[in-house]
Amino acid sequence: MTSAKAAKLRIAFLGDSITVGDGDAAARGWPSRLMALTSPTDGQTQCYNLGVGGDRIADVKARCASELAARLTGKEGTGVVVMIGINDALRAAAKDSCIPLDKAKIATDFAFILQTAKQYGPVIVVEPAPVLPDLKRGDGGMGSQIMSRLAEILIITDAVCAAHNTPIVHTLNKLIEDTSFIDSLGAGDGLHPTAKGYDRLADVVLLNELWTQFLDQCRSL
Repeated sequence: MTSAKAAKLRIAFLGDSITVGDGDAAARGWPSRLMALTSPTDGQTQCYNLGVGGDRIADVKARCASELAARLTGKEGTGVVVMIGINDALRAAAKDSCIPLDKAKIATDFAFILQTAKQYGPVIVVEPAPVLPDLKRGDGGMGSQIMSRLAEILIITDAVCAAHNTPIVHTLNKLIEDTSFIDSLGAGDGLHPTAKGYDRLADVVLLNELWTQFLDQCRSL
């Protein structure tokens, strides 16, 4: 790293199928949209999409060190974005809504991800997007249960972020109130939006001042 202002941004996105962009006919997802909007003309960005469909927090913990090291070691203008948790909520709801989450493990695993990511530059967390009450992918009407479990998880991850001085872009409530995003979920499977929904998710992050601050910190490395 150097104190000179980095000309290029190299941002890695850790996450699950929402980060990958499942349901997006353009096969882009929200990370590449966000980075294109961040630097629309100069071409000075690299977007490393490290989403893996079905990953829970523990899965990202297991792979984040090697994946970030392979892409960001020794480079300038680096940073890491984390969006994870919806699969923890989905699997908890699908299994049995009466079974409690392992909150201690979630907290420990999420803290590990943040600590590991911070070895490679600034880190910002993006809150998971909402799902519809009625899903079209074999989970039936479990969307409300998933959202309930996600609310429990967000209490944990918010506390971990506070303890590790990591900013969070809160997207959930904004997207719940966003007709375009909700319509996009309806046009998809209720969990993954279509391209229009990924556009809206990218817009919500882009317009948050924490995103601008994060990029400024990345550029300063």
